[in-house]
Amino acid sequence: MVSLLLEAADRLVAEGPRSSAFKRRAVSTAHYAVFHALASVRADSLLESTDRDTDEYERVYRALEHGPLKSAFGREPLTDRDDFRRIGDLVISLQTERHRADYLPPRQKCILEANR
Repeated sequence: MVSLLLEAADRLVAEGPRSSAFKRRAVSTAHYAVFHALASVRADSLLESTDRDTDEYERVYRALEHGPLKSAFGREPLTDRDDFRRIGDLVISLQTERHRADYLPPRQKCILEANR
């Protein structure tokens, strides 16, 4: 699923390079790809079985929440390791951009600069 979401984001950018709507949708889709990747890693590492067709797997997978995600990457133990900190910085940045893409009105100046 993650690779399909990333592919969809790439296609949106490629098919609508001048479209604010396509760019905004691409950012949102890329964010959800990362979110699903994190949910998968979490469930796979916490459960003995990685059988994704179980209620237990679904509960652990769905336990990852968007809101606390930003604060989780800003606390130990995720700040103790450089690799986790870099991932966290990227996730937080993408989450911020997804929020902007999904909820704020497009800014014409930013759109024009991105098309240059």
